Amino acid sequence: RSIYSNEIYKIKCSNKKNVFIVEIFYTSKYGLRNALASMSQILREESIPPCTFTDYPDFKIRGIIEGYYGSPWSEKTRLEMFDFLADNKFNAYFYGPKDDPFHREHWREFYDKDSLRNLKLLVDKSTEKALDFWYTLGPGLSIKYSSEKDIRDLINKYLHLAELGIRHFGLLFDDINNELQHSDDQELFTDLPEAHIIISNRIYKELISKYSILGFVVCPTQYHGK
Repeated sequence: RSIYSNEIYKIKCSNKKNVFIVEIFYTSKYGLRNALASMSQILREESIPPCTFTDYPDFKIRGIIEGYYGSPWSEKTRLEMFDFLADNKFNAYFYGPKDDPFHREHWREFYDKDSLRNLKLLVDKSTEKALDFWYTLGPGLSIKYSSEKDIRDLINKYLHLAELGIRHFGLLFDDINNELQHSDDQELFTDLPEAHIIISNRIYKELISKYSILGFVVCPTQYHGK
């Protein structure tokens, strides 16, 4: 039995009097989406024997991260990726292209109306495909961890994006200096991991107090160790 019960589904295929019958049982839209993806694969076969099977994932989060350097994907490419993810029973898309200025370089700034409209379209399309849309921020190049204003700016940016219906967020500290850069931070924190732990927990606690259903992930500078 999987602990991810919302993605469990059961398919029963039978042949009665030369009529092919398919019964699908599912627990949520995620399970239904996965069942339909399986049926699409089954129907490609030359013949379909009577069968009954139950299926579920072993990993809670299965998806891809748009998080590289260079030009961000086009809207068309992202929508094509949503189709690919849904057809192959993934359940997550992480938005974090490093050259989107609102994600990394100008992380404090809110999106303009046109950019928000485009982002909202992606969120809605991902929901249609039963994909969780994860929006990530990469503030590590310029944030001062001891600054109350910077922490507040981060929280407000997440709340700004939550207005689009986003309930899955990431805080990315990869590809930055391994040491604390500001004297105020060096006085307050033992090292970089401690700073990340403290502000990550603070942000998570504030967000979870406003939204009972929330996903929150953190990528540390050192992927393992500290």
